[in-house]
Amino acid sequence: KSANQKDKRLRSSILVQSSNTTFVIDTTPDFRYQMLRTSVEKLDAVLFTHPHKDHIAGLDDIRAYNFFQNKPMQVYANSLTEEALKREFPYIFADFKYPGIPSIDLKTIDDNQFIIGDIPIVPILVWHLKMPVYGFRMGKFTYITDANRIEEEEKEKIKGSEIFVLNTL
Repeated sequence: KSANQKDKRLRSSILVQSSNTTFVIDTTPDFRYQMLRTSVEKLDAVLFTHPHKDHIAGLDDIRAYNFFQNKPMQVYANSLTEEALKREFPYIFADFKYPGIPSIDLKTIDDNQFIIGDIPIVPILVWHLKMPVYGFRMGKFTYITDANRIEEEEKEKIKGSEIFVLNTL
């Protein structure tokens, strides 16, 4: 109820775009509103940092992109997050699929660099207490959320970044 605009925040997620590729990192409970608010009409992929509910809860709302783009959504996650997605959204992974449910193409990520469309991505393993969380570097931009510890070898992956987003709220 605060009148302060700084108290009107949404959960942390970002949209990454190049001239050919558009993806989001995390689908928060605010995902649908965030996409409508910013008029994102094309979405090539979803990339997850970790399995906490405030980062995965909006996955169901990719169904509109499935419908308008007429294809499954590319979803990138580590094995821990994949387990949570299967537990939280069992209907997405069921053998029998009702019409209109989200359709995804799940891709497992690890510490190795990968590419979404034309954007190379370097995973950066960080820690959220005892949970492994992935941050990501795309060119000179690094995005890390929910981290309380970064090992020295992972810090090397961050060096040279011109923009470094850390622990957003």
